[in-house]
Amino acid sequence: ISGNEARLIELKAGLSHFKKLPLQNKIFGTGWYSSRIDITQTRNEIIDQYSENELPLQMMKSNKVDLQGIVALLLDTGITGTIFTLFLYLVFLLKIIKFEKDHIYKLLVTSFLFLNLLVLFIGYPFVNVIYILSFLPGGILDIYPKNKFLNNKIKNKLLY
Repeated sequence: ISGNEARLIELKAGLSHFKKLPLQNKIFGTGWYSSRIDITQTRNEIIDQYSENELPLQMMKSNKVDLQGIVALLLDTGITGTIFTLFLYLVFLLKIIKFEKDHIYKLLVTSFLFLNLLVLFIGYPFVNVIYILSFLPGGILDIYPKNKFLNNKIKNKLLY
């Protein structure tokens, strides 16, 4: 089994564990990092199903698991946190499309966004909120493209 197939097995383990959770945990999550311990039994059962295959070293049974970004996000924060995170991605994308005039910069920042989103599925994410906030001029929470309190020349000097 290759590394990509192992990622799919890890994703399958995460989704299987999510299906077993009570409704409250599906909605709000299990809490920060607690799923890394809770998922071990489900993950070990799935590893047993693939025991006849040659699994990578990362797919060994253990008492604590380092989860993929999207699985950790889903289990730790539940559907609510996952939707909120995807909403932040959407706000970021819409802000760039709507307010940025320079097409090269728009392409660059959009590629940063999709790279970060891709990392959620292939491994461990950059620290998402800090990552997004650090690449946005004025930050994601600065939803007004022209701040009334700063004149544009001063604002541009501050941001670039």
